Amino acid sequence: MTNLEKFQNGTEEEIKKLCISLAYKSGNYTYQERQVEEWLNEKVKTNYEGNVIIG
Repeated sequence: MTNLEKFQNGTEEEIKKLCISLAYKSGNYTYQERQVEEWLNEKVKTNYEGNVIIG
């Protein structure tokens, strides 16, 4: 599942974690459009229980 799919179907808590993940990543990019496109298509990082994690 990609970040975009989880963003569309996730719980409020999962969406908050995804937004934090994007904010961490934003420090390394100049072009936000490309950054968002890449991030939306990344696989969601989850723990062994399937919960979204920041990592």
